[in-house]
Amino acid sequence: MQNFDKQCEDAVNEAFSLIQTGLGWENFHNLITDQQNNQHQKHLEKIIQFSGAFFKYRNLVLETFGNTYVPDISSSSFTMIRAILSMYENFNAYHHILEVGAGSGIVSMILNEHKIAEKFTCTDICDNAIHAIEKNIKSNKLDNFTVVQSDLFKNLRKHHYDAIIFNPPLWHKEIDTISGADMALIDPHGVLFDKFLSQAGQYLLPNGTLFIAFSNLGKSSLMYKHQSKWNFKLITVEFIAKTGVMKAIYSAQLKKA
Repeated sequence: MQNFDKQCEDAVNEAFSLIQTGLGWENFHNLITDQQNNQHQKHLEKIIQFSGAFFKYRNLVLETFGNTYVPDISSSSFTMIRAILSMYENFNAYHHILEVGAGSGIVSMILNEHKIAEKFTCTDICDNAIHAIEKNIKSNKLDNFTVVQSDLFKNLRKHHYDAIIFNPPLWHKEIDTISGADMALIDPHGVLFDKFLSQAGQYLLPNGTLFIAFSNLGKSSLMYKHQSKWNFKLITVEFIAKTGVMKAIYSAQLKKA
């Protein structure tokens, strides 16, 4: 029987070319051990226990509140930030960026610090998240931000944004009910991810771009499902050995009819 390291090597060789287009994730999902799964569960429980925290970046001081995600440099939020910053050297790459499910607003506010876009709109469904975003905008004196409380795209204008960022809960756990802080961490059965990809194209300007996070905790069948509609392009992959989680950031554009 092959040892675990050899299984990992074979899976990477077989599947990496596929995940570049959003496919092949099941090969990596199967490599998460029971011990790593337990470590990931402990990681989530630790995040849930936070009642709020401050984060400093350059000239920004950002605050989070209870029942909102508290990112650190190893989180998917910073994977997203690093991925987008790696693509652009020039200021104002975009006119108007929408971030869906923005939490504390940390992703958009750090991208704004690097002048990636002229304007940002941040949304979230959670009252605490909206409060955090509004407070961070005010305390950091940001005049190019708009905040909209919305369930995905419900309260937004169609065909209005030239880039949309979505860093969703990465764990498509097989559970039927969810509440509280779990909403920032778990997407039961991947329903939210599926709904986002089904609707996002209506809110992009022509030739607009999505930036989305995915991992080997997600349902790979959803990437297959939307392959006919979106051109997925892998920007970056980061692996956390302790938890076995492999986080990826994709850009995506609508396929031409």
